[in-house]
Amino acid sequence: IVVGFPKNIVAVVEPAEVVSFFDTLTGKAVMVILIIAGLLWYAVYPIWLAIKWYKAGRDPRQFSPVSAWFDPPKDDKGRTLTPAETGTLYDEQADMADVVATIVDLARRGYIRIEERKKKRFYLVKTGKTVADAPLLFESDLLEDVFGSSDEVELKQNMDLYDAVTDCKEALHKQVVTAGLFPTNPQSVRNFYGGVTVAALFTGNILLFLTSLIFGRAMSRRTLFGAEQLGIAKSLRN
Repeated sequence: IVVGFPKNIVAVVEPAEVVSFFDTLTGKAVMVILIIAGLLWYAVYPIWLAIKWYKAGRDPRQFSPVSAWFDPPKDDKGRTLTPAETGTLYDEQADMADVVATIVDLARRGYIRIEERKKKRFYLVKTGKTVADAPLLFESDLLEDVFGSSDEVELKQNMDLYDAVTDCKEALHKQVVTAGLFPTNPQSVRNFYGGVTVAALFTGNILLFLTSLIFGRAMSRRTLFGAEQLGIAKSLRN
């Protein structure tokens, strides 16, 4: 069967040369950028990361801890550091031990009492001492998160303290920067290089994965003042 119709009823598409995107000027520019980015990501950045740690990621030199020291470490304004701040200064991260130390320190300073009313059943009780009597820093948020509107709480194994602990850790990381012990938030530095480690793994950049795993997580550093106070804290512990 043959069917025909007059010309120009259907548009005539003239043949045209197919040009690849990467043969265009824009495509060539994109290709150059991709090559440079790949070179930086796979070859330069892993080496630069190790160099950066060597030059700027290590603590300044400090005096060696001595066998006996009787003054506690202080912040850059002369305030005695809390146990939690000292713990964060020591290992560069706020952890559960620092939160527990804060609760014990609040009891020592008279803000709360820790009562064992039955065997292994502990209660935290407010004493009535307020921030107006003696100012608190990050500890005030911890008190609010733990107690809420109550005057006492029982420490149970299934007690939901996740938000209180998380907020306290975050506040501690900010506090050690405010106290002049770290130039930047050490947790933020670890999070950044943790992201670099994951990205390197997903892109198959084994060299960067290893260097970020080794050097990146050790990139957080203390200030010169912070390194000096760390030496004092170790000496006091001795």
